[in-house]
Amino acid sequence: MNRLAEGYIKVGTWGLNLFLLNLLWIIFSAGGLLVAGVFPATAALIAVLRNLIIRQEDTALFKEFWCQFRRYFVKANLLGYVLTAGGVVLYIDFRIMQHIVTMSIFHIFLLSFLYILIFFYVFTAFYAFPVLVHYHTGVFGCLKYSLIMAAGKPLQSISVAAALLLLVWVFAKIPGLLAVFGISLIFFVVLKMIIHSLGNTQVQKES
Repeated sequence: MNRLAEGYIKVGTWGLNLFLLNLLWIIFSAGGLLVAGVFPATAALIAVLRNLIIRQEDTALFKEFWCQFRRYFVKANLLGYVLTAGGVVLYIDFRIMQHIVTMSIFHIFLLSFLYILIFFYVFTAFYAFPVLVHYHTGVFGCLKYSLIMAAGKPLQSISVAAALLLLVWVFAKIPGLLAVFGISLIFFVVLKMIIHSLGNTQVQKES
């Protein structure tokens, strides 16, 4: 079999896997009524993707997804609720700053600081679930090392942001791709870009 045929098969296999994982993510998220399902479903999705990328071998997707969903159900929900609470606080602060009519130097400083916090929050949130899955760490350790990655590798974070913006543009141009691949393609791109950093960061396991 020539390399071109092997390439087509590899792309087709990944396309099918991403479609099935996106479907499983939707089903398990809905099964948990979103509130209790979306975060462990996201962790399960990332865990399966990580194994596919690292091992480069096929696996029983449903069985593996279900196993990872149960494994991360508690930790992923705790992590998700903490991130959600942090996001709500930042959003409220941002809305308050928007309603300030007269901006003093102090207010400009606060707004600039808030933008920086939002930047690091976004990337900490994106890195959090891959870190949780890769290192099996606790919620506090996960947030800490996600923040370290966001702050310690700014060029990587900017590259991830650029890739995600490109994906958003593609999804906007071809809405059907969002329904077919959606969240699985997003985290596939993120994992492919940060998996090397995860593999070379020493993190102690936490209970």
